[in-house]
Amino acid sequence: MIFIHTNMGLRWRETAIGAAIDSLILILEIAVIMTIVVMALLVWRGVLSGNLRKGIFWRKPLLLPALVFSITLIIAMVYVPHPISAYKGPNQINNHAPYTGTFSVYDPGAYEAEVQIRIARVLLSNERLEVHVEFAQDGNIVGTLFMNLTDDDFDMYEGVTRSIIVSPGRYDLIINGTHYIDDDSQVVEFLDFNVNQALTSIFINELAVWSTIRFVIGFGCFFLVLGGVCIDRGDARKERRWRDKKEGELYKKSRLGWKFV
Repeated sequence: MIFIHTNMGLRWRETAIGAAIDSLILILEIAVIMTIVVMALLVWRGVLSGNLRKGIFWRKPLLLPALVFSITLIIAMVYVPHPISAYKGPNQINNHAPYTGTFSVYDPGAYEAEVQIRIARVLLSNERLEVHVEFAQDGNIVGTLFMNLTDDDFDMYEGVTRSIIVSPGRYDLIINGTHYIDDDSQVVEFLDFNVNQALTSIFINELAVWSTIRFVIGFGCFFLVLGGVCIDRGDARKERRWRDKKEGELYKKSRLGWKFV
């Protein structure tokens, strides 16, 4: 795992398998450290105030650590950057007409470095299709793709797919086409296309592992908190009063003084 520091903060680029396990280890470390710190502060405060043996912390010693650990774990999973958070969801656009919009290209690692553009179209032998794809930033074109397609290029089921590599970032994406029939041109009004930055096969497997880990964490946190609720060693003050009362019942006062019962 390689750590990359940018002006946007700390990001991770995963270059090998193990993103799910690395993420699990990271959030567990955060949760354990936070739990230890919180419990140490509470014990220190209880010792200073003399109330260590009073209240719910003493009665249910597992409940508070379980709550702190579970809450910290969930927050860390959602908000703390970790290797698996390189996944931003499916990164693709589907449309059926010439397109002008935006498209984000993510860092390679979780995603493939290249962006694939697939065109689906039915052409006759006397027809051809020219498709222009432009990636621009701040009005400057940084990447172009030109496709000159005939009926021989198209697969009936898959269409035509071409690839382009551009640097990670957010782009203005422009896709338009020109349809030729016997060399007479006309503007394309219907253009079925897909722009996709696919996940790497390794990262797809890591996402499956991460889903299992999250499921196990959810159940683990539930039973951990449930155990904290169920484990109760009682109120020390009530136990002391009950013990004093039972000891007092061993003796009764008579006219000759105290006698043992």
